[in-house]
Amino acid sequence: MASNGARKLFTIMVVPHSEKPIFSFRLSLTVLQVLAFFLVVFSIFALAFFSSYRDMVGHMEELRELRVVTREQKKQIDILVEQTQVLEENMRRLKELDSQLREMAQLGEGPGGLLEGQVSRQRPNLARIAQLEGWRIEGAGGGLGGGTPLGAERGLDAARKVRAELERIQKEMEVRQRSLESLREKLGKEHAAIAARPSIWPAQGYVTSGFGYRRSPFGWGTDFHSGLDIAAPMGSPVSATADGKVIFAGWKGAYGRMVMIDHENGFVTVYGHNSKLVVSMGQRVKKGEIIAYIGSTGRSTGPHVHYEIRKDGKPINPRRYLFGSQ
Repeated sequence: MASNGARKLFTIMVVPHSEKPIFSFRLSLTVLQVLAFFLVVFSIFALAFFSSYRDMVGHMEELRELRVVTREQKKQIDILVEQTQVLEENMRRLKELDSQLREMAQLGEGPGGLLEGQVSRQRPNLARIAQLEGWRIEGAGGGLGGGTPLGAERGLDAARKVRAELERIQKEMEVRQRSLESLREKLGKEHAAIAARPSIWPAQGYVTSGFGYRRSPFGWGTDFHSGLDIAAPMGSPVSATADGKVIFAGWKGAYGRMVMIDHENGFVTVYGHNSKLVVSMGQRVKKGEIIAYIGSTGRSTGPHVHYEIRKDGKPINPRRYLFGSQ
């Protein structure tokens, strides 16, 4: 160090290991102070930059985690929306099935959907979960759009719980649907059997001759009457007493114009002495459907319909299967 009056100078010498010449230079105290100041300022800025960089790296990692959670969350929400739509469609089918069964069984309105209530209770949860999409990244400026990975995880866990509940309801609904369909099939068979069993009067009138042995209306002695004679005004309608298939429609000797219906369960019904037939062979008819009109054709003493029920080919008393009075 050298001094030149009030001015202080510092000599810095650089001695190389080789035989190159020694290099030296002088700096004043002022220059050294300026260099020291800039070194301190640089160190402060370097520390601040390093701290900011470290925070930015942490935020980037958090952002990556949040992106993964948000993608999974959106996937869960899409699945929940789809499952809810499927459940609502299945619920609609169950309501229709329940309505059909109640109509078949002649019951009143049902108590409402227990399962529907369970689905409805999940809708507010689904709506809250759907709001989690607000945690996605906001624009290109960076930063989180509210919420934290911890909050997103809680929302994702809620979505999984709702999904599990909807899946449970779906399974329960499938079990009930199978049960109701089985019941509908059983009721359908029973209704078909009831509809195919003769049970109504073929015409509105009064009985002039019953089933069994009677005094012959055509002379002396008795004969066996295989059905009921129901008198009514000429041209009155004659109806099928059960669902079935017409196996004969035409002229049949003493029966005159006759209709015969097979009910496919061992029962066959016969309608004789009609003035006009309105069905043909092979035609399927429903209980209560008009098949002919009252007449006095064939061996007859006046306008009436001769009505028979045959079970396994043998005539039986129709009164055993007729409800109501004439």
